[in-house]
Amino acid sequence: MTTQLAILIALLGGVLAVLYGIALIFWVLSRPQGNDRMKEIAAAIQEGAMAFLKRQYTTVAIVAVVLAIVIAFAPTLGKEAAVGFLIGAILSGAAGFIGSHLLEYLLRSGHAVVSLDNFSTGHQRNLDEVRQLVGEAAWVR
Repeated sequence: MTTQLAILIALLGGVLAVLYGIALIFWVLSRPQGNDRMKEIAAAIQEGAMAFLKRQYTTVAIVAVVLAIVIAFAPTLGKEAAVGFLIGAILSGAAGFIGSHLLEYLLRSGHAVVSLDNFSTGHQRNLDEVRQLVGEAAWVR
């Protein structure tokens, strides 16, 4: 397989993944939003998530730009690698942003949400706040 074919296959896979994600977003957004209490819980979660993402993305953006500059001037990497790195960083951030909104919507709609994260990072108090908001019946570990 040539390098160009491998790049083309990777790009095609990325485009298909994005299109699938967009289709899932529209499907989820077409579902009922839930009762007033669910909407209240979702609003609180969204507010906290957006504050966290804003702070995190600001820090990550600064680090990503510095790393992209280093990669661009690295003798064995160059500008193409730096652009690829930035595209990956931007799409990763977009995935987090979309995922956060999707979680908020699912909770607001009364759906059960199961985390596949081991929660090895972060703070227990964040989980405790969400647990208090959604109630014991909706909280599953």
